[in-house]
Amino acid sequence: MEYFQLAHNVWNQQSSQAVAKIIHNFGRADELDRGSLIRLCKSIARVCGVEVNEITVPQEKSLAGRDQDLLPGEVKLIQTRELGTPMVLEVLWERLGIASALKNIIKQKGYNEAYERTLLAMTANRLYEPESKLGVWDRWLSKVHLPSCQDLKLDQMYEAMDFLQAHSATVEEAVFFRTAHLFNLDVDLIFYDTTTAAFSLEEAERHCQLPWERIKDDLSSLQATEFQTPQFQFFQRHEPSRNLLSTLKSLDIPMPKVVLNINPITTET
Repeated sequence: MEYFQLAHNVWNQQSSQAVAKIIHNFGRADELDRGSLIRLCKSIARVCGVEVNEITVPQEKSLAGRDQDLLPGEVKLIQTRELGTPMVLEVLWERLGIASALKNIIKQKGYNEAYERTLLAMTANRLYEPESKLGVWDRWLSKVHLPSCQDLKLDQMYEAMDFLQAHSATVEEAVFFRTAHLFNLDVDLIFYDTTTAAFSLEEAERHCQLPWERIKDDLSSLQATEFQTPQFQFFQRHEPSRNLLSTLKSLDIPMPKVVLNINPITTET
């Protein structure tokens, strides 16, 4: 499968080499809206004072058709979703103790169990491709492989925010004690100005020694494609890039298995 991305090279002072920074992911080549790309080219050309002449090149078969030809007869390629970023954010969500803190409150107070997954979805979206609550539910979740969040309801997006607002202090305390060891320093005395000092934890950046935007670019290369047979639905991850393997190693996150999950297809009678 082929993918199109708009990128440009940026000089990395730490590594003393140029790295490709992805400006925009256009997605799978066979799913591109050619008309919208032509309009974009013409808009850029108009600003630059040049003219774009469209040339129609006939193709014997689309990329989607060629991909389908490589599959067994009963296997149908459905769509490709991003896997890397939501996978890593879900691991960090668990590692920082946010998931366990929310689940404890939900169990003690009798809230809807879906609120924890709802807050995960909205947090992951905020760190990757910020949308409104409606946008997360209506558009973003269908673009990423986050199975535990696929059946969330729109009402739960709004209710979960009220739930978090009511118990944010408890969650913050739980996360602090989970990460307090990071402040252990081998010193006798520390002076700081409380009017200007601020403490923050950027788990991914700290481990990778890279800005989040660079980490996110590496993670976006890991995707999962959905396939269907008459009996089953399954997702298969793509082969990882060298940069992605390095990022996951720095974060101590194992590469997911090739076939992510297999779900039986039930037919209504």
